[in-house]
Amino acid sequence: MEKSLDQRFGEALRSLRSLRSLREAAGKTQEDFVGIGRTYLSELERGLKTPTLETIVRLAAELGVSPTRLVELATANEPPADRPEQQHLPAALNEGLSSAAEHKGGNATSSFTASSPLSVVSKAAADSGIELPHLLAETALVAFRRTPGMNLRERRRRLRFVVADKRPPAQLQFAEDRGTAWSFSPASAFRAVEQANLTLELADDVLGMNGIPFFELLGTRNLGSFVGAVYGYSFQRQMPDRLMVNGHQDGYPDLCALTSDGKAHVAKIRAEGMETAKNSWASYPYGGIEIKTTCGAVPTPTKTRKKPQIGDQRSLVLTGADWKAHHRETNRLLGLFWDFIDEVPTILGLFYRNDLTEADWGEVILPSTVDADVEVENVVEGMDDAIVVEMAVRAAPEKDFKPEKRRGRTTSVSIMTSAAVKKMGKQWVVLPSDPELLTALCKSRIFDLALADIEPATSKLPNEARMALVELDQEEQRQLDKQAAASQVARKPRKPRKK
Repeated sequence: MEKSLDQRFGEALRSLRSLRSLREAAGKTQEDFVGIGRTYLSELERGLKTPTLETIVRLAAELGVSPTRLVELATANEPPADRPEQQHLPAALNEGLSSAAEHKGGNATSSFTASSPLSVVSKAAADSGIELPHLLAETALVAFRRTPGMNLRERRRRLRFVVADKRPPAQLQFAEDRGTAWSFSPASAFRAVEQANLTLELADDVLGMNGIPFFELLGTRNLGSFVGAVYGYSFQRQMPDRLMVNGHQDGYPDLCALTSDGKAHVAKIRAEGMETAKNSWASYPYGGIEIKTTCGAVPTPTKTRKKPQIGDQRSLVLTGADWKAHHRETNRLLGLFWDFIDEVPTILGLFYRNDLTEADWGEVILPSTVDADVEVENVVEGMDDAIVVEMAVRAAPEKDFKPEKRRGRTTSVSIMTSAAVKKMGKQWVVLPSDPELLTALCKSRIFDLALADIEPATSKLPNEARMALVELDQEEQRQLDKQAAASQVARKPRKPRKK
């Protein structure tokens, strides 16, 4: 139950910095307060009375503090001495270690106390195969969630994944170094997913402490780019000797392969002082990985159906999904699918293809006008790289006026074909084991995933997830049989009428 202002004021009086401690430090007794009776003062301390402005000013004057300080103590969410993240930090550290170890697929049994030195904490993390910053990040999350009123994000914390651990290396190749193929492992991609999701949650928590609506400020399109960038840095940390983040945010690909020729290229542009120039990174020729994200398409809003907002889960109402690029040569693509889980952006699916062709991408779209009476006035970046151009109608041209094509003020975009999206789906690397989410991603009209595509890769698929996919496969087969029967009826020749 939420405490009243009177109760919080009384707690402030009883806290370490309260009226009682200040009174004792000043050597005052209850009788020493001029004009404030002992009973009234006791009732104030127990939260049974509401202080007047005059009383607050008089108390502050007697104690040698400002009235603002007394009010500040009374209106704080929690008295400083009672803050859970201070009081229960050893417990949070133990829970953080257990949580981090669980993400790594192991166990941790160390027990920390309030006097445990950092060296002990660091050794426990190392023994569990956990980086110390990862452990401290988990601890910060645990401590912050212990604060009353915080969303515990139970579903997100329970989220687990299935990994395509038997994927042939050739299907995961991203570069070649003097005849040697370079591939990444599904396990490293999975670890990067967990690290990126932890980073996104921590970012929301830290900024949320100050009431900053970070994800709303970014908007869906920019948020998708942010999710992709967070994953890119997380993935690069898994392979620091073979991948580096592209030196320019508009460069291609997003992660550059550090092959022998690649390292020489990087050293050369750095020696020339061109490491921040876009031209140095616009088309990195030595291999790497491009990262694109999507949170899918949802039904068009109507009077009775609202459009999902920032923080609303989208998976259950998906009507489609695609990835977008700026040119049709995009290949070696790591496609991410993300959604809001417990109101936090969360990477759910990971797909990779290194055999994409121009045929897998639609024609490059350049916003433009051909009519002289229409002029581009404003360009709005919509969801998932969608481009919305606002037009302003101008005066009609003369009859002999030749229309001139005008380019808009935004970048080009090429949308992956639906067939290529299904092609990407067959090459999945990481998927959620949550039955509801897995079923949403396995809708045949989107990624074309089926139980047969997932089951051989892992034995960890929960029974309820398996049954959900079986039902989905059976429904798809019923629809195919129905279509085939209708097609047979349509092709069946009609008997000639008897004369």
